[in-house]
Amino acid sequence: MKKILLLISILFVLPNIYSYLYINEVNYNPEGNDNNQEYIEVYTDLDLTNYIIRDLASEDLLEKVKSFDSNYSLVVEEGFNYTEIDANVYSVGATIGNNLNNEEDLITILNNQTILDSLHYFSEWGADNNGKSLCKIKNLWLECNPTPGYQNSNEFTEKIPELEITEFLPDPQGNDSATMPEGEWIEIYNPTE
Repeated sequence: MKKILLLISILFVLPNIYSYLYINEVNYNPEGNDNNQEYIEVYTDLDLTNYIIRDLASEDLLEKVKSFDSNYSLVVEEGFNYTEIDANVYSVGATIGNNLNNEEDLITILNNQTILDSLHYFSEWGADNNGKSLCKIKNLWLECNPTPGYQNSNEFTEKIPELEITEFLPDPQGNDSATMPEGEWIEIYNPTE
């Protein structure tokens, strides 16, 4: 009996261990009118129904409006034309949050108040009313051609150094400005010269 209970417990835990979710693309200020044009692309193997998407001002519950056999999911406003997009699509109503802010915003995806991924973007990064999106390419956020529901691409990816934040210490006990290793610090790995 104990073996059966252990096996059942493992079967319920395993899907959570191997699931993944990350924000992959954001079109926060499309060229022209933002209304029904903004979207957030998420790469995941999870069904996001009833998950929460939050910006700096408000939050919305995700409602699935299109199912597709894909690991790409789009979070869109009602009225967004997704008929030609081969991805799962989730609606949040009239606006994503209080509309994605054109200068800066913080997007967070949650499940039962557990943060699964977040992105704090700034217009200085690009994709500001110029027909481009912000795309995660080689773990960096870059301006790119919009690819809602498809793999991100950028003609400049070969020139991107593969820097990686490998460790950081925020808000340690004591003085944040103390010299290392007591104060705050960030470790960055650079595999190139």
